[in-house]
Amino acid sequence: MNILVTGGTGTVGSQVVRELLSRGAQVQVLTRDPAKAAKLPAGVKAVTGDLIKVETVRRVFKGVDGVFLINTVSPTEIHEGLLSVCALRDENVKRLVSLSVHHADAVPWVPHFGGKLAIEQAVLKSGVPATVLRPNNFYQNDYMFKDVILQHGVYPQPILDVTAASVDHLLVNVQAAIDADAALTTAQTP
Repeated sequence: MNILVTGGTGTVGSQVVRELLSRGAQVQVLTRDPAKAAKLPAGVKAVTGDLIKVETVRRVFKGVDGVFLINTVSPTEIHEGLLSVCALRDENVKRLVSLSVHHADAVPWVPHFGGKLAIEQAVLKSGVPATVLRPNNFYQNDYMFKDVILQHGVYPQPILDVTAASVDHLLVNVQAAIDADAALTTAQTP
């Protein structure tokens, strides 16, 4: 099975890549930065491109059995996600795992949530067998707040008066890899 991981050089995607490799998958990683590609684990094929560019989207999903789709949190997030879903459909990708955000439908006016919600809807209506993951805050994200927390005693996340349950990205990614692996294995069994 040949799986493309978008965002495979990042915090979340790199864990998916490691787990898929440990399960014997052929892994490709889409990256915008060739320098990051040099740091990929042995056996991973680097594919340079940018999901905002139509020429990238037209080529990266060819011959791919499965995709782990992570879109950057940016003003182009929706465009990247929707272009990807269109291309996945055209290339008859067998399985898609898409990383979204917890309660994306509860606050669609928040740009990051609204973007993820639009991509989720496209994924679910695409006809491609898919799993949408909606993790909450990752513990690993809190590391960037370490100094503020330690020096000022403030947790600088806008969580208001709600309770938020952080998760470990490794656990989410392991489950995503298992889902993708199981679905692809099933799809290839006569």
